Amino acid sequence: MSLVTGEITVGFEDLPVTVPPLQEYAGPGGGVYYNGSDGAGGFTSEGAFLKNTFTDFGGGFTGWTGWSYSTTSDTETAGFGNQYSSYVGVAAEGSAYAVAYAPAGIELPVGAKSPISISVSNTTYAALSMRDGDDFAKKFGDGDYFKLTLSGYGASGQILGSVEVYLADYREETDPKGIVQGWNEVSLLELAGGTGHLVYEIGFSLDSTDSAPWGINTPSYVAIDQLVLGETPAWGGFDIEPDGWVNTGDFLGWVYPVGDYAYVALLRKWTYLPVGEQESSSGAWAYLPN
Repeated sequence: MSLVTGEITVGFEDLPVTVPPLQEYAGPGGGVYYNGSDGAGGFTSEGAFLKNTFTDFGGGFTGWTGWSYSTTSDTETAGFGNQYSSYVGVAAEGSAYAVAYAPAGIELPVGAKSPISISVSNTTYAALSMRDGDDFAKKFGDGDYFKLTLSGYGASGQILGSVEVYLADYREETDPKGIVQGWNEVSLLELAGGTGHLVYEIGFSLDSTDSAPWGINTPSYVAIDQLVLGETPAWGGFDIEPDGWVNTGDFLGWVYPVGDYAYVALLRKWTYLPVGEQESSSGAWAYLPN
């Protein structure tokens, strides 16, 4: 049932790159970035939703967590003011890419819940902090690492599987040692944990050997691009689980479709419910006999 029939690439080229609400970057290379200042709570690319939380603390001070997206290309300027640039200076493909201030999550689209691969890179902010040290974090040396963990979450929020990527690695067993400078294509096939379950969300978290009781000192940023998702079966705008069941939420609860009929668990009976007569965004009427 979870047979992948095609691929969708989330590459962020479908996002607007004009201002406002995007902001122009005044540093080397220019470009623009979006950090959620419009209070939208995130943005959607190719059906995938990237969550963002933006906070206005007053007095001109603001902050955000989750996701931003960017076309900035400054690989030289250290510090917080250059938090939207990849250390590569360009996107993996096209001109735009996304930047996470972790922890962060991506909700996958209906009909595309089989993650295949993703390209990841350091941000300039994190890379220069690790290379040189700064007022908050140390220069990396023997034994240090900066690690990204990607986790796959199922329909009930359970972790199915995970993938680890070292963005900097100076551990004794690592050769060569150093800070990742390019785009690294990472397989995501293990996010389903070998269970065949659909992955509803991908979580992003970062860990560093330079840590304190309140969290890591290394700037917890990572850039991503070219998230490739396998197309998976859907019914009436809802995903079909590998066991054939469909969670329609407030519409009809759990449903098991077979042709033009569907068994509705809530009602404990079969009903005639052609898939073409549903609208997942606004619901639909169904004739449910006693």
